[in-house]
Amino acid sequence: SQNTPRNITIGEPNMLFAAKHSKDRNFKLREDEITSCILGPLSYMPVNDVWNLFRAWLPFKDGLWPNEIPTNVEFAFWPNLTNEGRIEPDLMVRFYRNGEPMQYMLFEIKWDSPISGKDELVKQWEALSDKEKRITFHVYLVKHTGVGHRELKQSLSDFPMKLWRERLVCIGFLDVCRIFSISRQSEIFIQVVFLCYQWRSPKSKYLTSCRRRPTFP
Repeated sequence: SQNTPRNITIGEPNMLFAAKHSKDRNFKLREDEITSCILGPLSYMPVNDVWNLFRAWLPFKDGLWPNEIPTNVEFAFWPNLTNEGRIEPDLMVRFYRNGEPMQYMLFEIKWDSPISGKDELVKQWEALSDKEKRITFHVYLVKHTGVGHRELKQSLSDFPMKLWRERLVCIGFLDVCRIFSISRQSEIFIQVVFLCYQWRSPKSKYLTSCRRRPTFP
């Protein structure tokens, strides 16, 4: 329909606001709201701009990135990666070129909570097929990078997988603010994100730390 965001797979749980999900929604600061409010607006942007944002934002070696330009992108929020039980990262972004998988990005996001056992990230990686692993970046997005890096070091020390090591990174939420100045389409992103400022919670204090003001047409 005319109101459907571009480049979204309908039917997947990719809502802008996690309040539409069957999660605990009592307006306390939750990772689900942070995920949907900060990363959800990206699904409203053209595929080329989303690709350029991730290329500039995520600190992976140039040689690991494909040379091609994607023609489509899909956002899947809180997907289940297994048919047995649940392995549920916060976000899977899938880039395609002419219908063929090109690059995946798997996000686990923490705000104030610790990692759920030292093997949480390992289980997510192991849930991928061998083909998916070769084209997937695993991103641990956290509030406190010091804690996040220690958790990653523990995971890698117990499960030292070379392919995973070079495709796993820990970055902080403050790095997300860089998105505001990267894309020529960033005003779309800015306006949608600032709709969330109406929430009366510490989220507003975090967003305000980005020091950007909303502009509306």
